[in-house]
Amino acid sequence: MAPHGNGRTGDTAVHGLRSAGRSLLALTCAYAVYGAFWGAWAVVLVEYLDARDLSLAAIGGLFSVTSVTAIATMTFGGAMAVRLPRPHALAATFALAGAASLIVGTAAGGWLAPAFALLGVGIGMVDVLVNVAGAEIEATTDRPALQVIHAGYGAGGAAGAVLAAVATTAGWRPAAVLAAVAAGHLLAATALVAVVPHVPVTDDGPVPAGLALRVLGGRPDLQVAAVIVLCAFFVEGSMDAWSVLFVRTTLRGPVLGAATAFASFALAIAAGRIFAARVLFRLGRQRTLLVSGAGSLAAGATVVGAPTAVVAGIAFLVLGFFLSVAAPAAFGMVGGDADAGRAVAAVTTIGYGGFVVGPPLMGWLGDSFGLRTALLALVVAPACMLAATVAGGRRTRVASRR
Repeated sequence: MAPHGNGRTGDTAVHGLRSAGRSLLALTCAYAVYGAFWGAWAVVLVEYLDARDLSLAAIGGLFSVTSVTAIATMTFGGAMAVRLPRPHALAATFALAGAASLIVGTAAGGWLAPAFALLGVGIGMVDVLVNVAGAEIEATTDRPALQVIHAGYGAGGAAGAVLAAVATTAGWRPAAVLAAVAAGHLLAATALVAVVPHVPVTDDGPVPAGLALRVLGGRPDLQVAAVIVLCAFFVEGSMDAWSVLFVRTTLRGPVLGAATAFASFALAIAAGRIFAARVLFRLGRQRTLLVSGAGSLAAGATVVGAPTAVVAGIAFLVLGFFLSVAAPAAFGMVGGDADAGRAVAAVTTIGYGGFVVGPPLMGWLGDSFGLRTALLALVVAPACMLAATVAGGRRTRVASRR
C-alpha cells in the first residue's frame, strides 16, 4: 500500500508543478500584453498631447488621476479581490484594463479624467491579482515566479514601443495603436480563464475597507518592502511616461530611435528579471536589492546628463537591468507571509504612491525647467531605495540577535 500511496503523492506533485508552470506562462504572457500598453503609450504620447493640446502638467495631472484611482481600488478592493475565484478575477481585470486603454485612446475634453480613472481601476486590480498569483506559485513550488512574470512585462513593453513607433511612422493615430493593445488584453483574459486553476479561498467574513493598508502597522519588514516598491515604481513610471518624450523633444531623436531607446530599457528589465530569477534564491534578496539600488543610481545620473539620444539609450539599458529586480524582490519578501494576499495588496498600494506624486511634480518641473531637470527623479528615487534596503538589513540583523 505504501508504494502505491507514494506514487499517488508523486503524481499529484508532478501535476501540481505542471499546473503551476502553465499558470506561470499564462500570467507572464498576460503581463507582457499589459506592458505593451505602457510601451505603446510612451511612444504615442507626443501625438496624443498634440491632438488634445495638453501641456506636460496637464497630462501629469491625468496620470495622477489614474494612480489615485488605482490606489483607491487596491485599498478598498484589493483584499476582497484576492478572495474571488482566481481565473475569473484575473480575466475580468485584464478585460477591464483593455477596455480602458481603448477608451483613453478615444477620449477628449471632459471625458479624459473619467477615462484615466477607469484605467486606474483596471491596472490597480491587475497588479494586485498578478502579484498575488505569482507569490502563490513561488510559495507552492519554491521556485522564482515573480521575476519571470515581471520580465514578461518588460518584454511586452519593448515590443509595444517598437510596434507603436512603426505604426506611428506609418500614419496610425494613437487611438488605433491603443485599440490594438486592447485586443491583446481580451486575448490574455481568455487564456487566463482557460489555464489558471481555482485557488481555494477561506471565507473569514467581510473584509473591512482599507484593511490592506492596516497590515503594514507594526510590520517594519513590510514597510521597507513598500518603500522599495514605491521607489522602483516611481522610476518605472517615469520611464513609461517621459523617456520617449525626453529623447524626442529634448534630445531631438527620431520616433523610431526614441522607441528603440525605451525598448532597450524594457528589454533590460526583462533580461535582468530572468537573470535574477536564476540567482535571486542563492544571492539573497538583501544583496540583490543593494546591487539594484546602486546600479540604478549610477544609471539614472547618466540619463540626466546624457548629451545625445545614443548615450541616453545606453543609460536606459543599464538602468533597466539594475532596476529590474527591485520590485519583484520586494514582493518576494512578503510572498511567504501568512496573510500574503493582503500584504501584497498593501505593498502594491504604497508603491503606487510614486505614480501619484511623480506625474504632477515631473509635469510641473518639465513645463517650468525642462524634462532634463524633471528626470532628476531617476537619481533621487534609487537613492531612497538604496537607503531603505540598508535600513531594512540593519533591522533584520538586530532582530536576529534578540
